Amino acid sequence: MKATQQSSIVKVSIQMLFIFCFALIVGSVSAQSSTFTSNVGTGNWNAPGSWIAVGSDADNIPDADDIVIIQSGHNISLNGAQAASTVTINSGGTLTATLGSLTAGSMTVNGTGTYIHAIDGGTIPNATWSPTSNLIITGVTGTAPIGFSGQIFGNFTWNSPSQNTNIYLASSFTVSGNFEVLDTGLPVNPGTRALRMSPDASSYTINV
Repeated sequence: MKATQQSSIVKVSIQMLFIFCFALIVGSVSAQSSTFTSNVGTGNWNAPGSWIAVGSDADNIPDADDIVIIQSGHNISLNGAQAASTVTINSGGTLTATLGSLTAGSMTVNGTGTYIHAIDGGTIPNATWSPTSNLIITGVTGTAPIGFSGQIFGNFTWNSPSQNTNIYLASSFTVSGNFEVLDTGLPVNPGTRALRMSPDASSYTINV
């Protein structure tokens, strides 16, 4: 009788160990990050067809634990709140924020890579910007983006034709390339439609 009981206990223990190991393997696989490389001239971030994915991912859309690479000649639209572990915009590639924001563990803009901020307000992603990279702000109407402070940008271009009030950067940062203000809205009025440094007595510096 004892031998039978011990045999049953051993069998149960082996089954439990198998189940535990299987769950551990499945959990490990599901936690692995995937690498998403842009696959279209223009496409949305949340469209599976915009990417070539290497790895295991349930919805074929980059998530918070994934690696994202935007290739030269490709323009990916950030059309909602999205996240990634790392984002790399290669030279000649473009990421355009048309809606929502990007949360990334790290972001790199190489060569002549471009980030276009085509929304009002929002946050400029913190990134490592090549001296020849481009930050282009086109969508501001009445709310200044945040996220400038402390960054070292490549080329900085403000080109927001729908701006309808004064916008204050209220930040200190560095521009390694060109700093250009092309459009702050119509009718042209330096008193009511301008890009300014500070709304009060606070001191800020832009190094160009």
